[in-house]
Amino acid sequence: DSTTASQSSIEISSDARSGSRQVVGFGTMAILMSKLRDRLVEVTQRGNANGGELYLSPTDAQEFSLIINSVRLLWSRYTGLFALGAEDPLDREKVKSPGHSILNLVLDNFPVKDAGGKTGNNQKYDLLNSSACMVLSELGSFFDKYPFRLTGSSQNSIINDAQRFRWVNTIFAYIVPQLDTHMQEGNIQAEEMPSTTSNTRFTLLKVIEQLLLQHREGGKYILTGKKYMELLSCFADAYFPLTGLDSSTCKSAEGRRAASLLISLTNHFFTEGLNPSTDSSELQKVVLRMSSVLPEYLMKWRGRYPEDSTTVLATLLSITRRSNIDDPNADD
Repeated sequence: DSTTASQSSIEISSDARSGSRQVVGFGTMAILMSKLRDRLVEVTQRGNANGGELYLSPTDAQEFSLIINSVRLLWSRYTGLFALGAEDPLDREKVKSPGHSILNLVLDNFPVKDAGGKTGNNQKYDLLNSSACMVLSELGSFFDKYPFRLTGSSQNSIINDAQRFRWVNTIFAYIVPQLDTHMQEGNIQAEEMPSTTSNTRFTLLKVIEQLLLQHREGGKYILTGKKYMELLSCFADAYFPLTGLDSSTCKSAEGRRAASLLISLTNHFFTEGLNPSTDSSELQKVVLRMSSVLPEYLMKWRGRYPEDSTTVLATLLSITRRSNIDDPNADD
């Protein structure tokens, strides 16, 4: 039940912090993932599905959230050990089956909305959906690299390949409107926003970071072409507008996270030279436009965040040096 799942999560978390592998191995992980999958099925069946959306009561939504967060914690432990090649390969594969089922369950029941239609609960459901985006990204990107195959069934392999990037499209369709809403609420002071709203946006920034920076095999980004440009432009308009930058957003954890993501993007486009399969010059222009707003972030921070300020200054200096190398005759 949900209590057992929570207790198991505590054991996993404690084990992860200590670095020990004595509490949860792949065999135990497979059992826990299967139980979480079964519990998720029960919760979704108590709700009402309509056009891909799932309507849950606040109580069921809370349980849905607990399951999702437990899956994320357990999956993080699994991928860490998987990368090390630890334990029996057959046991590693046993965890993939319930993980793949959970991925499809969340995809089939996303987003989650309040069955009672109470607008006062919107922020809690938004936070739930942002967490669901994270689990979609974490599970989806894993199965992108290590596809799940049902033994002895070539048809299932074809179906999996055809649906391989469904999770990307699902997240993309959810995030872009959320960024548009962010811009519409730009006149609301960050300190006046409920904590759930801030947490939701902070979590969504993590998802955006994965979509903009994470790679598939062969060095290509998860998002390509027009979708990459659209998400990058929405991110720019939401957090780095050329006019009307909100001071409280800059100084919030959300704003500093956005600045950190921009710095990572700058390093990719102007240092590592990675190409998301679209016109890199156009993408560089968008990143440079965003970078031109970073000095305003520094002014609004006023030295309150020395580590962030130092990183931003180093990035701006790097861009300036790179510009001089690329165009030594430039006047500015």
